[in-house]
Amino acid sequence: MRIADRQDVDFFRELANIYMDSAQAIQKELFAFFQQYATDNQITWQEARKKLLTADLSDYRRNAERYFKQAKEEKDEELLQRLNEQYRASRATRLDVLHLALVYQQGVLHQTIEKNFDAYLKKLATYSYRKAAGGLGVTTLNAPALHQLVKTPFNGYNYSQQVWGNIDHLGEHVRETFKKGFIRGSSVQEMALDLRKQYQVAQYRAETLVRTDGTMIINNATAERYKNAGLRYYRIHVHLDSRTTEICKTISRQDQRYPLSELQTGLNAPPFHYNCRSTIVPDGEELSLPVDKEGNVIQPTTDNMAKKELFKLTNAKGEEISFHTKPAKGTDYNIRVENHAKRYRDTVTTLNRIFDEMKREDLPPVVVVDEKKLGEKSYAGYNRSSDVLYVSTLLGQEERLEKRVKGNYFAAKDAKGVIVHELAHKAHWDAVKRLQKQSPKRYNSIEKAKKAFDEPIRKHIATQLASDPMYLVKLSRNANEGYKRGPINEVIAEIAVNPGYDTKLMSLVQRET
Repeated sequence: MRIADRQDVDFFRELANIYMDSAQAIQKELFAFFQQYATDNQITWQEARKKLLTADLSDYRRNAERYFKQAKEEKDEELLQRLNEQYRASRATRLDVLHLALVYQQGVLHQTIEKNFDAYLKKLATYSYRKAAGGLGVTTLNAPALHQLVKTPFNGYNYSQQVWGNIDHLGEHVRETFKKGFIRGSSVQEMALDLRKQYQVAQYRAETLVRTDGTMIINNATAERYKNAGLRYYRIHVHLDSRTTEICKTISRQDQRYPLSELQTGLNAPPFHYNCRSTIVPDGEELSLPVDKEGNVIQPTTDNMAKKELFKLTNAKGEEISFHTKPAKGTDYNIRVENHAKRYRDTVTTLNRIFDEMKREDLPPVVVVDEKKLGEKSYAGYNRSSDVLYVSTLLGQEERLEKRVKGNYFAAKDAKGVIVHELAHKAHWDAVKRLQKQSPKRYNSIEKAKKAFDEPIRKHIATQLASDPMYLVKLSRNANEGYKRGPINEVIAEIAVNPGYDTKLMSLVQRET
C-alpha cells in the first residue's frame, strides 16, 4: 500500500489543480454574469430570474450551441445528454445562463478527472500485479483484463459513476450558492469566495474516492496475480493504529483465510469502507514464500531452512532462553520472528509503522519474541554486545500494551515510546564507542569512555535533584529507580521518550548520540 500512498500524493496535487481550474472557470462565468446584469455590483433573486431579452436570448442560444458542439467533438454522450436536459428544462431566464455554463463546466471537470483517474488506476493495477508476481512468471496484465479491473464497481458504482456523483453533488451546492447569494444581495467577490470553498470540499471528497478506489485496484490486481500463480487462498492484512475502524479491527481479530475464487470487494476483501487501508496477502499456510511490506510475494533465492538463525538471551525472569528465527514477512526492515502467527504479524506491522515514522538509518536487527518468553513486564530490550533489539509480541497488541504502561512507572505510553526508549540505549552505547575510538589511549576501556561521556549528564541530574528531590520521579519511576542503582542509562532512555521534560538534559544526551 505504500506505493499507493506515494502515488496519491502526486495525484492529489494534480487533482487540486484540476479543481482550481474548474473553480476559476465558473467564477469567470459568474463575473461575466454580474458585469452584464448587476446594478451597483448586486443582483437580486428577482432580477436573476427575469426572462432574457431578445439580444440576450440570442447569446444564450449561441452559447448552448457552442457547448453542444464541443460535447459532440469530445464524443461525451453523458455531457451532451445533461446539456440537452438543462436546455430543454430552461425558461430562458438570466439564471439559466449561469446554470447552462455550470453544466458544461461540470462536464469538462468530469472529463479531466476521469482521464487522469483512469491513468492513475491503470498505473496502480499494473504496478501491483507486477510486484505481486515476485518473479513468478508473466508480470503484465493484458489490456482487457486491465480494463476490467479498473471498471470494477465499488459499492455498486465504478469510478466514473462515483466521480459524476461527486460532481453532481458539487453542482447542487453551487446552484444553492447562486440562489443564496442573490437573495442575500452578496457581491460577486463574496459569491466567488463561496464557490471556491464548495470546490475545495468537492476536491476532498474526490481524494476519498481516489484512496478507496486505489485500495480496491491494488487488491484486485494482487488477487489476479495470486490466481495466475496458482494460489487458492488469501488473508487480510489490517493496518492497525489509532485510525483503524472497528470494521477492520474485527476482521483482524478474526484472522480468517478466504478462497480467491470467492473474493468480493467490500464483503470479504478490502476496501470495506471509504479510506480503507487494509490489503490482501498470501495465506501463510498455503505459501511458504515471504512477502514484503506491501503484501507482494518475494521469490526466495536460497533455501528457507538456511535462513534460520538461533538466538539466545536472558529474559526478565533471569531464565536463559533460546529460539530459532526467520525473516519476517511484510517488511523492508531487518526483523526476524519465530513464526508467522498473527501475533508476530501484528507486531511486525506495528514496527513497520514506527520505523517509517522515525526514518532512522541506524536501526539494529530486530527480533520479535513471544511475550511469555520475554517476560510479563519486559516489553523490549536492547543487547549492546550483539547489537540486537528484542521486542515482545505485546507491541502488536497496542491496546493491551497501553494499559500495561499506563501510569508513571515508564515515560513510554505506547509502542512507539517503548521503541524510542530502547533505541536511546543503542544511541547511548554507540556514542560511548565512538568516544573510545576517537581517544583509545585516553579511554583504554569501554567503561572509562562511558564514565567520561556520562559525567556532564550526571552533574546536571545532581544539580536538578538538589533543588527538586522529585525531579527524576516526575520523569518516571523507572528513571528514578535506575539512577538509584548507579548507572544513568535509564534516565537517558526515559528523557529520549519525553524530551520536553528537560531540554537541557536532552541536549546533553544528544551531543554525541
